[in-house]
Amino acid sequence: MAGYTGPKKLAMDMLEKEKQSFFEEAKTQVENYLEDRLLLLKLQATEKMAKVASRLYIMLAIGLLLFIVLMIVTVIVGYFLAFLTDNFIVGFGIVALLYIVAIFILYFLHKKFLGKYVMDRVIQLMFDNKDETDAI
Repeated sequence: MAGYTGPKKLAMDMLEKEKQSFFEEAKTQVENYLEDRLLLLKLQATEKMAKVASRLYIMLAIGLLLFIVLMIVTVIVGYFLAFLTDNFIVGFGIVALLYIVAIFILYFLHKKFLGKYVMDRVIQLMFDNKDETDAI
């Protein structure tokens, strides 16, 4: 009677198979969940980086246009001051002095105000949960 399997043995075998299939199914579901969660995080990070890159590109384009306008205005002011002082060197020297003063002011304000403002804006961009299409 070595080959005999009674009802108790059959029930135990079925219970073991059910346990094994339950844990295999649970493992598969956890793996799928973790893969989906990782994909979601990658997509969210990509979306944030795309937003930051597009804003950076727009700000760069605006900055370039403002730089061109500033250079034109600088030449106009330089010629105007040269006309008032009857000396090109003095007129453009005053403009250069204004730029040097502006550079020093920006350098000293950067540590207190501008650096903090830029960091706050980047953090705000990275953690902004609003969809930009809602604002339109």
